[in-house]
Amino acid sequence: LIDSVSVAFSVSAAFGQTGVAVALGVSIAFNTVETNVEAYADAGAILTSSGVDALGNGVTISAKL
Repeated sequence: LIDSVSVAFSVSAAFGQTGVAVALGVSIAFNTVETNVEAYADAGAILTSSGVDALGNGVTISAKL
């Protein structure tokens, strides 16, 4: 599941002969990826490592050797 939300805002103004110009822009984006992936090894040596990702979620990685 991937959720994406973006918002943009812009204001601009220009005036002649005085050489004045004003511009303002804001952009905000939120992206969320929520996917569970499961993989299995049925035989052989298995190497397993556990840790924490950048958001503090538990992560376990296993590889068949």
